Amino acid sequence: MEDKHNAKDEEERHTSVLSKFQEMLMGEEESYVDIEQLRDLFRAGIPPSIRGQVWKYLIGVDHTKDGKKDVHSREDIKVHPYLEHSHKLARAISQDVDEFLKRFPKLRDKAKSIKMRELLSSYICTHPSVTYRPGLVSIIGTCASTLTQATDIYVTFSRIVDFTSIHTQSQLSKELATFLLIFRRFLPNLSRRFRDEGVSPNDWALPWIQNYLADCLPIECTLRLWDTYLCEKDGWGLHKYVCLAILSMCEEDLLELDQEELCWFLRQLPKLDVELVILSAKNIQSVR
Repeated sequence: MEDKHNAKDEEERHTSVLSKFQEMLMGEEESYVDIEQLRDLFRAGIPPSIRGQVWKYLIGVDHTKDGKKDVHSREDIKVHPYLEHSHKLARAISQDVDEFLKRFPKLRDKAKSIKMRELLSSYICTHPSVTYRPGLVSIIGTCASTLTQATDIYVTFSRIVDFTSIHTQSQLSKELATFLLIFRRFLPNLSRRFRDEGVSPNDWALPWIQNYLADCLPIECTLRLWDTYLCEKDGWGLHKYVCLAILSMCEEDLLELDQEELCWFLRQLPKLDVELVILSAKNIQSVR
């Protein structure tokens, strides 16, 4: 009964924000949208039917009052389908795309698969400072799940990676050390359990931090989580506290697992109540 009530409330909220969004589009001259109004409207989640459209405003792909549209023509994206200069890397991308699509059968589509390969290849070819990792497939796959046009997927993906990437090894080490310090402080029993079982932070914490959970959460959870990251002024800065909130919510189950089970669980997280995760993360952030 409670689930039905919650579903009804969510449906009513979606109807309300859809109506307000349409009013914003009709009311703004030349289709410019006030980014602060947009953030306020969708901070609690974006209806799937308009998520791609809203993301494009939030990421700067479409016009907002705070800045010009980030214009990219098809010609701007120099597609390198086979990465001829690196067959090994091309094979790795192809295999990782196939693995990603196996995890999310609803996204399995030949055209989408080719598009993800080409766009990711293009990004790697034109960003030599970026080291390829499988998590990039999960990030571009998440973008492709809510956007359809190649240019929109590419620009959104590149913006997210450019905005959020930790570009040097020293920065990455510092970010990981900060997260693990907070982890030990807030969840000492779980931290000790991981240590006793020999679970290396490089096997779970590192990809969690680098890939914003895109490679281990169910995709609907990732999409909802990124709605908040994009709507908050420092939304991506909330991420490490989201990771702690997830560990806290799953602590009872995790304490019962051995090393192999822990590693599997941390790579394949269950479907979570993202609203509770975000609320808990903000509470942890406020008392840190």
